[in-house]
Amino acid sequence: MKRLTQLALVAAILLLCLLANPTRARHQQKIQEAFRSENKVLGKIGLGHLYASSFDYHNLLLCSLTSADGSVKSFGILGMVFVV
Repeated sequence: MKRLTQLALVAAILLLCLLANPTRARHQQKIQEAFRSENKVLGKIGLGHLYASSFDYHNLLLCSLTSADGSVKSFGILGMVFVV
């Protein structure tokens, strides 16, 4: 019974990660916010959108990330996106 409970818990966590995986749009939104906070003038003229849309989005099912030139720019899991 203990083993079954553990398997059910792991399955529930995996399902939650799968269903709450951030979308490309959510990554772009967070990258734009970070860009605007670091570059006030450029953010106001809309370059944050251009900057965020230049990244490649990778959906890894349980999590997602964006990258450019071989380096990770944002990581997303459980509905949250972290810009690195």
